[in-house]
Amino acid sequence: MLLPLLLFSIQVAKVDVFTENEFVKVVTPTNLVSSPSGSRMAYLVSTYNLEDGTTTSTLTVTDLTTDKDIKVTQPNLTFSSLIWSHSEEELFAVCVENGKHFLQTIDSKTGKFISQLSFSTPVSNVQVSKDKSLVAYVTKVFPGMTPAQTAEELQKRKSANDDMLTFDRLPVRDWNIIRDGTIAHIILHDTTTKLTTDITPEMKFDVGVSVYGNGPAFTLSPDTSTVVYSAMKGEKFARAPNMQIFSYDIKTAKTTQLTEGQYFRTSPVFDPRGEVKQIVYLTTITEKDDTDQTELVLYDYETNTHKPIAREFGYGVNGVQWSLANPSQLLIINAEEGRNIARVYDLSRMQLGERLPIYSIHEACFAKINNEVNIISILSRYDSFPAIYKYSLADKNAQSVLIRDHNNEFRDKYTLVPPIDVRWVGARGEEIHGFFIPALFQYNQNDKTASTGNGRRRNTATKAPFIVNVHGGPESVHLDQWSSRWNPQLYAHKGYCMLLPNPHGSASYGRPFRQSVHCNWETFTYDDVITGVAYILSSYDDYADSSRVGAVGASYGGFMMNVINGRTHLFKALVNHAGCFDQFWMRGESDITHFVELQFGGTPHDNEAQYRKSSPSFNVTQFDTPTLILQGHLDFRVPESNSVALAQAMLARGVPNRLVIFETECHWILKKKNVIRWYQEIFGWLDQWV
Repeated sequence: MLLPLLLFSIQVAKVDVFTENEFVKVVTPTNLVSSPSGSRMAYLVSTYNLEDGTTTSTLTVTDLTTDKDIKVTQPNLTFSSLIWSHSEEELFAVCVENGKHFLQTIDSKTGKFISQLSFSTPVSNVQVSKDKSLVAYVTKVFPGMTPAQTAEELQKRKSANDDMLTFDRLPVRDWNIIRDGTIAHIILHDTTTKLTTDITPEMKFDVGVSVYGNGPAFTLSPDTSTVVYSAMKGEKFARAPNMQIFSYDIKTAKTTQLTEGQYFRTSPVFDPRGEVKQIVYLTTITEKDDTDQTELVLYDYETNTHKPIAREFGYGVNGVQWSLANPSQLLIINAEEGRNIARVYDLSRMQLGERLPIYSIHEACFAKINNEVNIISILSRYDSFPAIYKYSLADKNAQSVLIRDHNNEFRDKYTLVPPIDVRWVGARGEEIHGFFIPALFQYNQNDKTASTGNGRRRNTATKAPFIVNVHGGPESVHLDQWSSRWNPQLYAHKGYCMLLPNPHGSASYGRPFRQSVHCNWETFTYDDVITGVAYILSSYDDYADSSRVGAVGASYGGFMMNVINGRTHLFKALVNHAGCFDQFWMRGESDITHFVELQFGGTPHDNEAQYRKSSPSFNVTQFDTPTLILQGHLDFRVPESNSVALAQAMLARGVPNRLVIFETECHWILKKKNVIRWYQEIFGWLDQWV
């Protein structure tokens, strides 16, 4: 079944148009894990049936030596995460069925279910000890209650129709929920006595949980003696992030705080060898800024020392994994200039290796195939559907080889337009990088003679309407990677060319560039976008129609739509999803109050002038560009009051606009049927006005 294809190989010409209905059926494998010996891998896929709206969850176990698969699926059962046992023979899967969470032990060779552990409440970050005597997990409990007691209390409230909530501390809301008084704690379940122990009873805030989704929450030592976790300690929600690393001794029930200072520390992972008791974890480089670039730290229990490692990796670290095939190696992953890349760090020599020829990584793990150490990864690009590849570390000239493809029917049917890396001079005279993707009808991959020095291939002299897409954050990034949101291939197949700029504030271009937007939301990014549009209209004038230019963006990108609306007549139409309209409201309503204060230099009372300067609401009398406004009703990151106020202000001024609210969605549109309708609204608006 091994497919002898190199990563992102050239495809034959195709003319089929890729629509949003097909788009929602694209599969992205998740939860990729390798067995202790590295000879097998397991992963999950979810397939969507457009006709009946159902999703099927499938677990696949692959023998990397024989290249044979075992597939496991059951009606009404969803696999949510995987943990490989310390034995090759067993695999643990966290499953959800009819709203109930349980841990299923599975025979990794046959796919048969062996045993099941049920949980009273929803769980995450499940880990199992080497001897299977302990199961550790994160779940939300009421203070002083067990998970079972918490479940009873929640059911009692539901039965009594008791929907009154009271608050005496922050946070009140979190992403898409109003807090109900439960707090995420770490629970140890003794598989012999069936007793549970809350090892974080004193913690007043969610343990191991970041508002930005960092993880894992905790790590269990190989000898089952210690749990290390990250948590924010204190009685009140800190304005400045203060996430520390704690160590819990299972035998003595004693907790020790391993770190100090107002840094944001997450993702502790034990050395799986157990020969030396040590962990690695991530920490922000500066205090009081949880959006800062992170670096990797090695902590040694015996010497009680914290040693930053891989500092020469100047773009920071997003993820790290110990090698099971060669435990002296760490796999380090981060974005560099708009692409997720990987390097191997050698702990025996304390040396960071060269960048591997593996790009646009979703997930990765070590494996051992025929005694060769490999990296197995889920990869994709703007012009390549997600799939699983292997890369041999033994061969310096090796390329990533496709080994599992769940999107081959799409890969065979549709042409995906490759991105062109573009660079121009933006704010402060600094270089800005981004991606330009022509319209499908402008791309002829078989016309070798039409290729220019920068890789352009023209199919026709017809220009296309031109869209610029501003990412959120602001300390985020447009990655050359398949995405379920703002996917540029849908625009290309609709006949639009698109610029995806990574302006000042974007991650993956170094810390100074990333932090340049603090107290500066409305200037540098705007300049970078406008100069980027000018660059494309000048250097790619045979592609982009200067008379038909539009812009789209979400969150911070939506904020930029509001800034653009009041400053320029360059754009024929705008699409604004959950864009910040008024920073005073954001400070009062958002679930990330501390983030707003960090970005604007304190509270509105501390820095009123900055809040006013960064609030497009004060410039609304200049708005005159037709705008589609999209919003999730359950969005507590950028609450819907921003979108409603924007729509009402534009209506009062007689500026064409359309407000679309998705009642069951949050900051992101996640339900497949709503994704289709979301894209239909966007293209309907752009087709009408651009």
